[in-house]
This record gives sequence, C-alpha cells and structure tokens, in this order.
Amino acid sequence: MGKSKNFSPILIPAATVFLSSACIMVLELVASRLIAKFLGSSLYTWTSVIGVVLAGITIGNYIGGRIADRFTARKTLSVLLGICSATCVVVVVMNNIVGQWVWLWQFGWSFRIFSHVALVFLLPSALLGTISPVGAKMALDQGLPTGRTVGDIYACGAAGSIAGTFLAGFYLIAAMGTIAIIWTIAGVLLFMAILYWARLWALYIWAAVFIALMTLGMAPVEWAENTGSALSLREKSDPSILYETESQYCYIAVRQYSRNPDIREFFEDRQKHSIIVMNDIKDLKGYYTQIYAAATHQLSRNRDKLSVLVIGGGGYSFPQYIEQLWPGSRIDVAEIDPEVTEAAYEAFGLPRDTTINTINADARNYVDNLLEEKRNGSKTVRYDFIYECAINDFAVPFQLVTKEFNDKIASLLADDGTYMVDLVDVYDRGQFLAAIVKTLKETFANVYVIGSSRLRNKSQNFVVLASNRRIEPEKLYAENPVTNTVLYPG
Repeated sequence: MGKSKNFSPILIPAATVFLSSACIMVLELVASRLIAKFLGSSLYTWTSVIGVVLAGITIGNYIGGRIADRFTARKTLSVLLGICSATCVVVVVMNNIVGQWVWLWQFGWSFRIFSHVALVFLLPSALLGTISPVGAKMALDQGLPTGRTVGDIYACGAAGSIAGTFLAGFYLIAAMGTIAIIWTIAGVLLFMAILYWARLWALYIWAAVFIALMTLGMAPVEWAENTGSALSLREKSDPSILYETESQYCYIAVRQYSRNPDIREFFEDRQKHSIIVMNDIKDLKGYYTQIYAAATHQLSRNRDKLSVLVIGGGGYSFPQYIEQLWPGSRIDVAEIDPEVTEAAYEAFGLPRDTTINTINADARNYVDNLLEEKRNGSKTVRYDFIYECAINDFAVPFQLVTKEFNDKIASLLADDGTYMVDLVDVYDRGQFLAAIVKTLKETFANVYVIGSSRLRNKSQNFVVLASNRRIEPEKLYAENPVTNTVLYPG
C-alpha cells in the first residue's frame, strides 16, 4: 500500500507528459506525410522534419522550465494544452498556405523543404515541448524525491514518444489519414486542458470555435467544403482528382489530365509515376514506358508470349500494355503497397480479372524467395525481361541498385534476357546515372543508356538497358521512334 500511495501523486503529471510526448511524435510522422504532397518524401524531408521538431522540443523545454518556476503547474498546464490544441489547427491552415507560396521555389531544394517544415511545425513542437518541464514541476510539488521523480517523468515522456511513433506509423495514418489525425490531436489536447481547469471559460469558447472549424475542415458537405477551402482549413477541391487515399507508404492520387481522350495520371506523393489513355492501352504516354516498349518489341521477335517481372506497379500502365500485346504472357508485378494496386483497379483501368499477377511485397524479398526456391531444386521462372519501375521521389531505392541485387536479377533472367532501369538525373553531373552504369557493368556484359532530351544540363529521364546479349539500341529509332530520344554511351 505504501508504494501505491507514493506513486499516486505522480500519476496525473506522468500521464500528461506521456500523452503530450505521444502527440509530438504523431505530429512528427504526420508532418512528413503532409508536406510530401508539395515537396515529396526524401532524405531532405525527413532531415528537416526531425531537425525542426527536435528544435521545437528543445525551445519548448527551455521556455517550459522557466514558466514552471513562475506559475501554478495545474492551471499552467491547462492554458498550455489549450494553446497547443489551437496550434494544431494552425498546422492545417499554414500547411495549405505555405504549400502555395510560389516565391519559396526560388530557393534551393533543401532550404525550400526546411522552410516549409519550420513555418508549419516549429511553433506547435515548441509549445508541446513546454508540457514536460511543467509536468515535472507539478510532480515535484507533491514532495516526492527529486531524482526518482524527474527520472519517472522522463521515462513516461520517452514511453509516450515510442507509443505515438508506433501508433501513428503502424495504424493511425493508414486508418485515419493525416488531416483527421491532426484534428484528433487538437481535440485530445483540448479535452486534457479542460480536465486540468474546468472553470476556465476561455477553453469552452475555444471548444465551440474548434467544433465549428473542424466541421468546416472535415465535413463532406458542399457548404463546408467551400467555406473550409476559403479559410485554408482544407485543400481546395480539385475536380480532376478522381481517386485519392493515404496508405502506410504514401499519398496516392489519380488525376484526370483530359476528358477527351480520357488521359489519367497516377501520383504517389507529389511524383507522377504513370500516365495512361483509358481507352487505348497501346498509346503509351510516359517516356520510360515508350522506351521499355520499343526495346521489348525489338528484343522479342517471333515470340507470342513473354515472361516478365515489373518491379513497382505504379499505375500498371506498362504491365497492361504487355498483357494486351502479348496475351497469355506471365506478368509478375512486385508492388510493396497494396493501396497502389487498389488505386489502379479503381481509377486507372486495371481490370479486377486481369491476368497480371501482383505480389504485394518488397521486391528484394520476392527475388530472394525465387532464388531460394531455385536453390532447393524447385522449377522457377526465368524472365525474358525485368523492368525496374520503382522510384521513391526522384530516386530508385538504393537497395535496388546494388551489385548484389543486380546479380540476383541476372540469375532470374533467361540467357538472352534484358534488365531495364528507369531513373532521373542530370547528364552533365549524373553521378547517380554513372554509378548505376558502373555497377551494372560488374554483372552484365552489355549496358546501354538512353536519355529523353538533348539538354545535358537539365534533369531528365534515363533508361538503362543491361543484358548479357548484344543489343542494338540504334534500331529503337528506326523501328519505334520516340520524340527527343538520345543514345548516350553506356
């Protein structure tokens, strides 16, 4: 009973610190997803989010310690939690406003991302950072031992951060979506504020305003959508968006580029991954798919069926092309995100009864499983073509461009099979392109590079062909001409 009596005075401040720390980490994970619509999801994004949130917590801890020494802890926590609730709403508004500031684009990429994150998330991170020292002061005011009490509060804060991280990453973002999570955090903080000081009338005024703003920001009715958009409480409605969702990996959207003909674009975060003509699958609009198609036609003469592996489904425009021109082919697509496949079913022309075989798994795991079956003596497929279509923001995931992965790909190819890689780089300083070519040459006898433009100092698409057979890429122009195609030395 003695231990229980000693623990009870710290229970309320510990729970407060636990919940506020959880809110900070949920907000941090949500931050990366919110700005991905405007700036993508890259190393710069995560660096900026982590750095800004940590800076905010640091500032908040510093200020909170001084506040704790000057004011009564219970009423101070109520006021701080109420303000934190309000700043969560400000996050929604500021993200929509800053995302439209064209003048930020005059700065370098890394500074542009950092500026966006700092303007939107520094203030709420700092305010949430004030809660821990005030909570610790509240616990110490109970006359508990200093060292143990501070340690318990720190431990509760760390435990809350861990809980918030796993809860947001594994469940909340996919289940609720980022905007709904922010409104929920604001509501939780407001409820905590009222519990601490139920007689503070300003909290009830804010509660009424909060409910009104949340209605404008979330209600699926036209008047709320129009008013909410005008107040930047939600993004302006885009009638060209036919489908959108948030998965555990990214924001996914299908946008109608034109109605007649019906051309649609497939987006993951802010990056366009595929484009399709809905009533004419053969009319490929994406540059890399045009090169893939031209090379496939050239290298698959006299074959009525193919065996292909596509790494990264995107909008499934190219797998559908293979399915239509080589009916009866084995078409495997390794797509890690099942929501990408669902979006292709719903709005990008992929029929539910397609013969395309989708493996919702990391491509590395799928490749390793095939090789394990091969080592165990099972009869495994040997692909005529393997296409690398997985791009994270502007880069192919690093784990898919190593020599080890290339060796595995080579062992899954037929003797005359070809591996094709799509990437984005600048030719004149194309360090990534050069690294990929150099690495592929360690596995394949012949490597060729095809670019999309003669502007050597601009970002552009490249397709790298790798095979142990000799290829004549020059024939791509004569037999399947593609606008602005340039052959570079491999």
